Amino acid sequence: MLNGTPIAVFFQRLWIIIFRLYCLASKFPSTMEDPRFLAYIVATNARLKTDEAQRILEIDNLRDTLRSLISHLSREKEILTLGKKIETEARDEIDKAQQAWATSGVGS
Repeated sequence: MLNGTPIAVFFQRLWIIIFRLYCLASKFPSTMEDPRFLAYIVATNARLKTDEAQRILEIDNLRDTLRSLISHLSREKEILTLGKKIETEARDEIDKAQQAWATSGVGS
């Protein structure tokens, strides 16, 4: 349906980003064929203020709509990835401190 069209490139990029993003947070369907439907799903479920989601969905040009969503979700993915990294590093540091405390004999 979309193969070979300029919209297909943006649709594919948006789908990859949203799929990866939502795999981190929850379950999401593994296939999608309608780019406008995907845009509506993303805009209504992404961390967007209502007025921002409305502004994106009111863009007449589908390519620009998809481009706006890609931009927003790319930033969101970076934030979530950084948050996960910080959480993992903090957990590792806590584990190391607990192990050092336990082997020091302080708790005995």
